[in-house]
Amino acid sequence: RQAIRHRQALVGVEMALGTALLASSGLLIHSFVKVMRADRGYQIERVLTADLALFGERYASAGQRITFYRELAEHVRSLPDILAAGAISDLPAASGSAGASRTIFYATDTNFQSVVLSRPVAMVRSVTSGYFSASGTALRAGRFFVDPERTQVAVISVSLASRLWPREEPAALVGRTLGQGKVTGP
Repeated sequence: RQAIRHRQALVGVEMALGTALLASSGLLIHSFVKVMRADRGYQIERVLTADLALFGERYASAGQRITFYRELAEHVRSLPDILAAGAISDLPAASGSAGASRTIFYATDTNFQSVVLSRPVAMVRSVTSGYFSASGTALRAGRFFVDPERTQVAVISVSLASRLWPREEPAALVGRTLGQGKVTGP
C-alpha cells in the first residue's frame, strides 16, 4: 500500500510539473510572437546590410571615411531597383554591437561630476542622410538629416526625449540643445 501511495504521489508531482511546463511553454511562445510582431521603429523587410571596416592610410582621417561612405551610398542609390541607401556606424539591435554609449547632458549642465549619474545614457550612432529612408524609420517631429548639415544636429529616440523632457510633446523639443559624453561641448 505504501508503494502504491508513493507511486500515486510521484505521478501527481509529474502531472503538476508537466502542466506547469506546458503553461510556461505556451506563455513563452505567446511572448515570442508578440516580440516578433512589435514595432521596432525601423523596417527589416527588403533591407540589405553589409558590415564594412576601413583601414590603412587611404582612410586614416575621419573625413576620408565619411567621403567613402557618402560616395558608396550615392553609388548604391544609383543602382536599378534601389529605393534608398544609407550608412550607420553600428546597426540597431545587432548582436555583438558595442556602439558608443554616452551620457546625455542638458545644454545648461556645467559640472560633470554632480550630474553624471542623474543623466540618461544613450547609444550614439553616426548616420548618413539616406539612412532613415533606407531603414524606414518613422519621424515623430522635426526633420531627418540633409547633406551637408550646416551645424551639428541630432535625431533622438522617443524614449530618450521622454527621459530628458518627460512632460513635453516631441514637437516642442525640436531645436533643443543637448550634449553628449562631455559637458564642455554641444
